[in-house]
Amino acid sequence: GSKRSRMGLQKIVRALVGVELFKSKKVAMSDWSQVPLSSQQLVYASRDAWAGAAVMENLGRDCRDGMHVDIIAKMVQENERDIVEVDERARRRKKARVKSKGIL
Repeated sequence: GSKRSRMGLQKIVRALVGVELFKSKKVAMSDWSQVPLSSQQLVYASRDAWAGAAVMENLGRDCRDGMHVDIIAKMVQENERDIVEVDERARRRKKARVKSKGIL
């Protein structure tokens, strides 16, 4: 099928909410399976949760053509990656990083 282009949360928040969302790649790629999460991870997750809510609020207010929250949620779910795929990709990236460090 055709591959849809992805738009990250940063760009969506900037376009719809008018806020610049700081997203640390280091925190995003950190180990989220470790409990408890670090304070940086908690801030990152909190910011994402706020951003998602702000986007939904703005979409609901700005879309007068019947764009209901349920319709938006379905669109998001259809484009969401399966957690198994996300985990496999993360493991492959980690192996590649470890391998590249051994080469260098």
